[in-house]
Amino acid sequence: DFEGASHVALSEGLAGAAPPEVMTWELHGSIIGTRPETWSAGLLKALGIPPEQLSPEGYLRQYDAVIERLYPSLRPMPGAVELVQRFAALGVRMAIATSSQRHAFDKKMAHQPELLGPMAVVVTGDDPDVARGKPAPDIFLEAARRLGADPAECVVFEDAPAGVRAGRDAGAFTVAIPDARFGCSGDFSLAHRVLWSLEEWLAELPS
Repeated sequence: DFEGASHVALSEGLAGAAPPEVMTWELHGSIIGTRPETWSAGLLKALGIPPEQLSPEGYLRQYDAVIERLYPSLRPMPGAVELVQRFAALGVRMAIATSSQRHAFDKKMAHQPELLGPMAVVVTGDDPDVARGKPAPDIFLEAARRLGADPAECVVFEDAPAGVRAGRDAGAFTVAIPDARFGCSGDFSLAHRVLWSLEEWLAELPS
């Protein structure tokens, strides 16, 4: 449940500039899937917090301090581990394409070896081969290139509208798994399919 922990960090990271309750799920939902330098500046602007009170860089430092404390408590999305294991058993090569910076990704995934281990490729948002962040398709195109796969033969699983657009624009079959806590704040209409759990996709795979 990364977004649950992230919501705590986004709220507590505003310390000294705004009370934590101003960070609503709707506001949080507007930035998922985007790069840290983008969402930090965007949230502060949306909340009317001037840089002399809290800069985007300062917000990121405070966010990181909170989220790193929460990494050990994170649990995978229902069905995620089983889906990765099934794909691996079927010989499907997999990649993670995340907007997270590499240092943060490594710290987070150190607690999730069952998800990270089967991955053939990892591409992070600060990778020098990724010029633009989501919703641009660059990160998925690069992941497909490193897999040696045609993007049209790839399936992208995404929980963020920005990621759904990136997957579609990359030419991949794109599956959205919205987080119900964000309500109706996200537009997932571009997805080829919308699931409410990865377990739905798992049930359709051969055993």
